[in-house]
Amino acid sequence: MPTTTTSSSSSVASSISPPPPLLSPTTPTNSSMTSSSSTTTHCTTTLLSPSDASLRADINRRLLESGDLERLTTHLGHLLRESGWREQTLNSCTRALRDQDMHIANYSSLYSAVEQDAVAAVDAAIKIDVVRRIREVLESMVDL
Repeated sequence: MPTTTTSSSSSVASSISPPPPLLSPTTPTNSSMTSSSSTTTHCTTTLLSPSDASLRADINRRLLESGDLERLTTHLGHLLRESGWREQTLNSCTRALRDQDMHIANYSSLYSAVEQDAVAAVDAAIKIDVVRRIREVLESMVDL
């Protein structure tokens, strides 16, 4: 998980690599479907398109300046550690590094080897909680 530091200096903000696409603030983030035997929760999102670069930059700037990006990142990290995802992903990395057939030469090839399984291993409840929090932050930006 990337670590982000906040600073009032704009040079720090410009040196941070761009985050993954953000959610559209007007898109519903989840819905519940209930059957008599179980409850299934679905999480749907709409990502900002690359043509929304100005909006994305404004959202990222506001998240950095307000400290919300750091709070969201910290919360996600806590949830992932608590669920055992971090240890599971570290074990996947260790197995990939020890597997001579995978030919892991650098960080980029290790990342590519474990990314899909690591993303799939994130519990749905964590995804829903984080998306809900992101939505709340984005909605509070609109309310300002």
